[in-house]
Amino acid sequence: TDVPTDVSADGGVAGDTGAESSFVAKSDGDLIIEPYLSTYSPAAFHVFVDGKDVFSWVRSDSTSKEPCVFQGAADDKSMIENKPGDYSPAPGLKYTVALKAGQKVTSTKSGSYESGTYLKISGPFDGAAAAPAENAADNKEGGKAATGDAKPAAMDDVLNTR
Repeated sequence: TDVPTDVSADGGVAGDTGAESSFVAKSDGDLIIEPYLSTYSPAAFHVFVDGKDVFSWVRSDSTSKEPCVFQGAADDKSMIENKPGDYSPAPGLKYTVALKAGQKVTSTKSGSYESGTYLKISGPFDGAAAAPAENAADNKEGGKAATGDAKPAAMDDVLNTR
């Protein structure tokens, strides 16, 4: 799948990388949100389904304990304490929301990010970069991605800083 990028050329290290992307669910399936928000300055991620905020992560700096919020509940496991009072985002976070065909998913990103920050959105989306369902899992072994996870027919919305 081609991956659209909506991040500034400077990687977001200096300046606002505000961006918004929207996708429409082509069929029923799972919306998968994989976030990692590392920052020295204020930054935020939001994911909406039909205008309802299902995921948000707002951080003011690099050390505050500011966990992400998934479906209205703070996820304390989204932050790790490096030393007393010094928190960082936890790696490997993944959140899943059931989608119905026709639902609109919108992701927004704002603020300044540290290198390595990303927000990956995948699911049964339509759009120019979406792969047809029968081709989404080109890998052998019945649609398994190299990691062993099933790879959904998806458009990836990825913010990757350099």
